[in-house]
Amino acid sequence: FIRSFNAQKAIVIGAGATAIEAAVALKKRGYSVSLLARSRLLRKLFDDEVAFRIQEKLIQNGIEVFTGEKVLQICGKEQVETVLTNKRSLDCDIVLIATGMYPNTALVRDTGIEMGQTGAIKVDDRMQTSVEGIYAAGDCAETEDIFTGERVVSMFWHNAKQQGRVAGLNAVGVKKRYQGSFSIAVLNVFGTHAISIGHTEAYAKQKWTDCEVIEKKLNKTYYRIITAEGLCKGIQYLSLIHISE
Repeated sequence: FIRSFNAQKAIVIGAGATAIEAAVALKKRGYSVSLLARSRLLRKLFDDEVAFRIQEKLIQNGIEVFTGEKVLQICGKEQVETVLTNKRSLDCDIVLIATGMYPNTALVRDTGIEMGQTGAIKVDDRMQTSVEGIYAAGDCAETEDIFTGERVVSMFWHNAKQQGRVAGLNAVGVKKRYQGSFSIAVLNVFGTHAISIGHTEAYAKQKWTDCEVIEKKLNKTYYRIITAEGLCKGIQYLSLIHISE
């Protein structure tokens, strides 16, 4: 669909993995690409050391990156022409907005099924809703964070897959418990690979007073392990060399 537009200058709005993947894909297609983010990149997935290296890789490959900027207006008459932020005006002929997701719960609206504090469908550890025999799984379901026990909506494929399996088994009478959700993100930025599992240091320090970080550069790779309460709470990995795509 995007390729059907006769466009050359693209602006991607967002700071997360989806925004970065979109920017990389457009650049590989020959677009001139600018990435606009209100915060620093990948704030929920990576700590500063990894996030800044990913940003450098984007810039090295010709993507303009503007962080700490708020989009005020998308301008144009018959099609987009410029994006106005609180700091600048950027010309463009296509804009992609990747500023986050929220659970679509329209299907159960006004059914009496209980909603959780996050706005998603509240389920127990069998993925059953407040109505017996009705199950919910995936991006619309509120579950527990496996590290903190807090109610969360964790919109990652591996969580949805596990939740669906648990819901399906319980629906046919096979007792199965869902252990909890956690994030796994994998990025390939022009041959530099980054992986994040669990929570960042910044988040962990808000939750646990004994948070510690173990980091090491080994064989041209960077590892970062976040621990608290004697347990691993997060892992980050970054390749420091180009891997052929």
